[in-house]
Amino acid sequence: MDVYLDNNAYKFVTVRYNDLKEGKNEYYFGKEAYEKNLNEKNISSIATFKFSLYKNDLLILNSEKFRLIGVNNDKLNRIELNTVEFDYKEYCDKHSIANKRIVKTISRNTNDFNKLSTDTLGNQYIVSNEKWKNTFQK
Repeated sequence: MDVYLDNNAYKFVTVRYNDLKEGKNEYYFGKEAYEKNLNEKNISSIATFKFSLYKNDLLILNSEKFRLIGVNNDKLNRIELNTVEFDYKEYCDKHSIANKRIVKTISRNTNDFNKLSTDTLGNQYIVSNEKWKNTFQK
C-alpha cells in the first residue's frame, strides 16, 4: 500500500500483485492504472507521497507500534495489524479472547502515521524521505 498525506488527512492506495506487469528485468505498474486507483480513493494530485508499506513492515499509528498484515478492506480504508512484541492471535488464544484481529481504519482521526525502519544494530527510526517508485527488480 502507498500512503499519502492529502489535505492533512492520511489516505492510502492498495497496490496488488496482479496490478503489476512483467518487464524484461523488472515488474512495474502502468501510470494510467495507478492514477485510476488514486482517483477512486479521492487522493488529489497535490497529495504528498509519504511511504509504501509491505507485509510485516513496522509502522506507528496514533502513537502505537504495529506490524502490517495487510489491507483488510480497501473501500473502508481498513488495515489489519499485528503487535510487534508478540503474536496477537496467539495471545488471544491463550487468554480466550474471541476477536483475534487488530483492524484499524485510516481516517481524518488518524493523527500519526509513520513507517519504521530498523538498521543493522537494531535501532528503529522513522522513514522520512522515501521516494515513490513504480518499478521493482526481479
